[in-house]
Amino acid sequence: MDVRRCTTDLPPADTLSGLRVLVADDALANRLLVRTILRRAGAEVATAGDGQEAIEMARSQSYDLILMDIQMPELNGHEATRLLRRGGYTDPIVALTADTTASARAASLASGCDGHLAKPFDRVTLVRQVAEWAGRPGPAVRSTDAIDTSRSARQDHVLHSPLEEHPSFAKVLDDFVAGLPRRIDAMEAALADRRADEVRRLAHQLKGTGGNYGYPPLSKAAVALERAAGDGDWLGQRTALDELVSLCGAVLRGHGTPAETDRP
Repeated sequence: MDVRRCTTDLPPADTLSGLRVLVADDALANRLLVRTILRRAGAEVATAGDGQEAIEMARSQSYDLILMDIQMPELNGHEATRLLRRGGYTDPIVALTADTTASARAASLASGCDGHLAKPFDRVTLVRQVAEWAGRPGPAVRSTDAIDTSRSARQDHVLHSPLEEHPSFAKVLDDFVAGLPRRIDAMEAALADRRADEVRRLAHQLKGTGGNYGYPPLSKAAVALERAAGDGDWLGQRTALDELVSLCGAVLRGHGTPAETDRP
């Protein structure tokens, strides 16, 4: 049995003590995970499901930092940031996006963001970035990430998340894993109807959330699906989605079961 596992450290529980953070993201799974990570580090966290809600909350309450997802429907993160800046908002806003290109970073800065944090993110790096943008020292990073993604998941393979080792993440991880079949069903329906834009949107969401929840292979396959959907490549979409189906099965089989590893 091939068990692929990633392990990671978490920052001290008081790293962000006293900070108030607003997390704006249209993906519920992302909002819940980021909130859990930041709360565990001591922050007080509020969430918004879209850009307009983020603007209203930022104008009515005080936050030390806003984490602003970029690709939100209706009012995206760039537009929300520009509107806040035009209205005189001066506190830090950091773009949170699955687009890692240099042009995406430049666009975030041009819209008024103070920084650009790519999804999927390392949990320690997320806390460190939040601390630094809020003007306090962040935790030291000791990378212990290690994962083998060289082979595709097959029926006898399982995937485990490093979050399984931390009880404080049990609920959000359970919810994420339980929601994977619904994500796959939505992608299958969109692909069957040849709605490439919807396939691309759903793949983009999973590209960020998969790695964030400790499953980098999901992100890798979602990148391939997003790219194929953007190119209008139906066969490429079918191949990438088949890989995602296989990987989601590996996650479902592995979740809640002991991980076998040959690492000491």
